[in-house]
Amino acid sequence: MQQSDHNTTPQESQISFWRAVPLGFKVLFSEIHWQILRGLRNWEIRQLQNKLSKEYERLGKLLEQESKGSDKGKKQSEIDLCRRQIEFLSREVEHLQSQLHNLRQEIIDKRRKKWDL
Repeated sequence: MQQSDHNTTPQESQISFWRAVPLGFKVLFSEIHWQILRGLRNWEIRQLQNKLSKEYERLGKLLEQESKGSDKGKKQSEIDLCRRQIEFLSREVEHLQSQLHNLRQEIIDKRRKKWDL
């Protein structure tokens, strides 16, 4: 009968209690820091999404007014400006969301490297 050692594997490393406790506190505070950053970034994203919603609403009103036939030349320039603003805000929201995801990965990678995990 073959006896295998289930306690040690090449991928598993044991850390002592005295190293695990301070490491646990470091992880806890690092996660609190991340939650604060994430909350602020999500607040910024929500603000941009609110502006985007207002621009869509404005565009709808402008298109409705244009269809009624009042001052088409002036309305067209406002419509074009509104569409450019919508495009800009949409790209900015996408950029901030991807930046937030990348920031999370960077924080985790830095944590692993700094704490030798």
